[in-house]
Amino acid sequence: MRWLILGLALLTMNVNAAEAFKTGQELREECGDNSGFFMRGACYGFITAVFDLHSSWVESEVISEPQFCKPPKVTLDKLKSVITAYMDANPDDLDKTASGNVLNAFAQAFPCE
Repeated sequence: MRWLILGLALLTMNVNAAEAFKTGQELREECGDNSGFFMRGACYGFITAVFDLHSSWVESEVISEPQFCKPPKVTLDKLKSVITAYMDANPDDLDKTASGNVLNAFAQAFPCE
């Protein structure tokens, strides 16, 4: 539990992309239509990790309010489309953390009602 809380704190801190493992620009390149098999795998893996981590924090009440709500029967391809559309529409965010871009894209596309 201690590591989960530490992870949440690190994810929600206002860090610049130089301090992050991956920038939005790097994720955008991995998720691009012309990326290779390995790069697409990295894209899908990152998306899945952020999505599942958020879900586990909500389930275990590490965060009190979800930033987004999972739509029924959403596919990984749909999530990728949401993220790439968000990054294309918000190029100024590409120098920020990849996880921040993913969370912002999901919050915009899948608000809780």
